Amino acid sequence: MKNNLFARNRSQEEAIRDMDSFVLKMRVEDERNLRIAKGMFAVYFVGIFVYAAIYFVNIFGDFNTLERITGACYVAAFILFAFIFHKQKKDLVAVSYALPVVEMLRMAEKRYQFWRPELWYALAGIVIVDIGSSINVCQHIEGDMTWLHKMLSVHAVLIPIWVVAFMVGVWKYRRRFSPHLSLCKGCLSRS
Repeated sequence: MKNNLFARNRSQEEAIRDMDSFVLKMRVEDERNLRIAKGMFAVYFVGIFVYAAIYFVNIFGDFNTLERITGACYVAAFILFAFIFHKQKKDLVAVSYALPVVEMLRMAEKRYQFWRPELWYALAGIVIVDIGSSINVCQHIEGDMTWLHKMLSVHAVLIPIWVVAFMVGVWKYRRRFSPHLSLCKGCLSRS
């Protein structure tokens, strides 16, 4: 009986140490993500004004209508990306590790999920960049090709690039965040 009680207390102590270690790892990861979000927000925020100056104020010369559309696509995508990183920054600043463990784990589970609303905004931003890049490249392709053939040629290169980039992003996510997410789910299922 004494051995059973001792073993139970010891396993509880190990679980608490494991939970403390997990929360510490989560905090370090959140701080890293906050630094990245702050940096990326700054890059995109500055990019909005740089691209607006280049394409709309026309500081480098005369742009035609297609080049202005390209610039508008880039500025719109930068605004969208800046919004995403601003929201992520705001969410990470609001994280509280003083909350009860179950509530903190539920919030972490939402934070570490791959398919979140922000991902759809990011994909929309990528589509907008794709449109701008396609228009930009197509207008500089020489030859007798129609716009449709030019677009198909450009997308024969761009789509594989976007797909590979997405797959690398999924791989990095699984490598970096999937263990945290599975630990959150495991801890929540036990509680």
